[in-house]
Amino acid sequence: MSRRLSPINRLPYLTLLRFSSNSTGQSAEYVPHEVEKKWQSKWRQKLKERGHVTNELPPGVDKHYTLSMFPYPSGRLHMGHVRVYTISDAIAHFHRMSGKKVLHPMGWDAFGLPAENAAIERGIDPASWTQQNISNMRGQMASLGLHFNWDRELSTCSPEYYKWTQWLFLQLFRRGLAYQKQALVNWDPVDKTVLANEQVDDEGRSWRSGALAEKRYLLQWFFKITHYAEQLLSGLETLEWPASVKLMQTEWIGKSEGAFFDFQLRNTLEHHHPSSSSSSSPSSSSPSSPSSSSSSPLPSLRVFTTRPETLFGVNFLAVSPEHPLLLKTELFSESVMATVEEMRSRLSHHSTNNDSSSKHGVFSGLYAVHPFTGSGVPVYVADYVVSDYGTKAVMGVPAHDARDLQFAAEHRLLPVTEVVSSDGLSIINSYQFSGLSVEEGSKSIVNSAHSQGFGGHMTQYKLRDWLISRQRYWGAPIPVLHCRKCGVVPVPETQLPVILPTGVEFKGRGPSPLSQDEAWLRGDCGKPGCCARRETDTMDTFVDSSWYFLRFIDPHLNDKPFSEAVRRWMPVDLYVGGVEHAILHLLYARFITHFLHDQGFLSHKEPFQKLLAQGMVQGKTYRLRSSGRYLRPEEREGREMVGNEDDEVRVSWEKMSKSKYNGVDPEVIVNVGSQSHVTCTLLSGLSSVRPGFLPPALLSCFPLSSSSNSLYVCVCVEGCDQRVWSRHCQSVHVVQSSS
Repeated sequence: MSRRLSPINRLPYLTLLRFSSNSTGQSAEYVPHEVEKKWQSKWRQKLKERGHVTNELPPGVDKHYTLSMFPYPSGRLHMGHVRVYTISDAIAHFHRMSGKKVLHPMGWDAFGLPAENAAIERGIDPASWTQQNISNMRGQMASLGLHFNWDRELSTCSPEYYKWTQWLFLQLFRRGLAYQKQALVNWDPVDKTVLANEQVDDEGRSWRSGALAEKRYLLQWFFKITHYAEQLLSGLETLEWPASVKLMQTEWIGKSEGAFFDFQLRNTLEHHHPSSSSSSSPSSSSPSSPSSSSSSPLPSLRVFTTRPETLFGVNFLAVSPEHPLLLKTELFSESVMATVEEMRSRLSHHSTNNDSSSKHGVFSGLYAVHPFTGSGVPVYVADYVVSDYGTKAVMGVPAHDARDLQFAAEHRLLPVTEVVSSDGLSIINSYQFSGLSVEEGSKSIVNSAHSQGFGGHMTQYKLRDWLISRQRYWGAPIPVLHCRKCGVVPVPETQLPVILPTGVEFKGRGPSPLSQDEAWLRGDCGKPGCCARRETDTMDTFVDSSWYFLRFIDPHLNDKPFSEAVRRWMPVDLYVGGVEHAILHLLYARFITHFLHDQGFLSHKEPFQKLLAQGMVQGKTYRLRSSGRYLRPEEREGREMVGNEDDEVRVSWEKMSKSKYNGVDPEVIVNVGSQSHVTCTLLSGLSSVRPGFLPPALLSCFPLSSSSNSLYVCVCVEGCDQRVWSRHCQSVHVVQSSS
């Protein structure tokens, strides 16, 4: 007996029937577009009659909130969009036919760089460009026979919506979860904006422009998502999501149990206690030690380790080139800072460090005092130290870490001392802790450090706070004022929304257009005699999409972001969208929902109970190797397109996207066959979880032949095993009426 798949992984079962003659017995030609036009008109009228969904749930009637990830209004749908909406439409239809009250809304994730780029390139107002695109795409959805609750339509760029996005910011700000700090950020040199870590790919390129991201220090706004790291991790256990998506979030949050130790810094090599044989001072070939007369008090350096039992094997400390200590440039020589800048430049082109590459580093000129032995330990700046994890500083233990050993060998920091026995069971060469088991010794070392005030247990997460600042115009303005006397002042809720100014000039270079509008910049902090200016950064568009599913419940409210009906409709029963959003949108939406729950605004913690992460529909892309820029169709002629490593252009298959110029317009496919034809193909011909390519012969699996006078009628019935459906598709037969 075949294993039944869970409901969200079942595809509708399509039965294909064939009729070969009309009611008069005469041969009838099947013209798909004419037939569909007639019947779609009837279907739309029927659905309109019963399509309005109130927020009341009668006794005994179940609800089903079916939601697909809303699109950016780029101007035209592509087949990737159509697949997502076809799946959610089929499932929504099934639940309606099952007697449930179904909410299946649609809206527009309408802020973002493409509109601003259009303003720069073509002199088009972003709002007008966006509204025209929305109109086009809404019409496409109607022509495809997709049924949504259009009375719930919303757009994130409307003041009626982003008023409440700004309200959300203020709630976080008042509770200390929205804050501003100097940060080394990813800067997109093409789009002239800051990128979150998640928006930089493994090659160090911007997720949208393809440009290599640079590193810059800027004053930025953050949401303290790390405050919710443990909740977000434990909450995954309650969700009916694909295991792969939950694993991606688990690894992105990256919980590690370990310990921290504080090493007091010195600019001389000093010994405060008898030296241990397990501690290694720089040899004659290592950095020379200044005379003790030049010593001066310095701060301590905190390191995090998951192996505290190796503390007595430390013979150097290493900090990331992005460590805050390096902001105190007066502590370091010009040559050291020049080398640090070189390392930062190299790292700005790579989001991860390659374990097999050479470990670059430079002696900082500082030493650290081993907290137990008092021996001096040289401090290096090293590019293999991860900058977005732990404390950005590590212990160098060459005897028990391959990267540390490679670094020590390259920088002549040998010999090394083993502090864990060869069988890995006990601690050696560690003073009073020698002879203890690794587990017992680790606990004893941490407890001793804690009792003496220079260490303790620590839980670390790879998750970093959410950087939301964007140096652009077309986004929700951050609702704060900067006053010379009062500092950062939140805009009162009664003054929301802070509306974007119109008539601004888009140059495509330099600071945000908002900073050029003096009238808009002037604000009032509420105190006499003060001069305040508005924040010119706007919010990351992922803030807009982190709560839109709540607004759909009652999108026309004026006095609150959502009504009490959210308690009846939420959580979303089934969310349909791409797996590429696992560590972006899905994580952010969970964070915001957890926060609103904790503040008493919601009765549920999780936004999406079930997730269907369908495979992406991919199209062929053409990308310049030199800059990473995607080529438009008209730019591809005359270029080398073989796809080898030596070619000028890299050819590959990637997720369909307007920014990659690889989308296939569904109208092209519909014109070949029909709307039902496309529906059948998308629900059967491609895997529900794996990426699927869109070859020219996509429609060949459901051939239409006018000469055979065939009419295909699709009846959607949920519940068949995917494998049964696959076999059905491979052996579709037609039942001919007898004549």
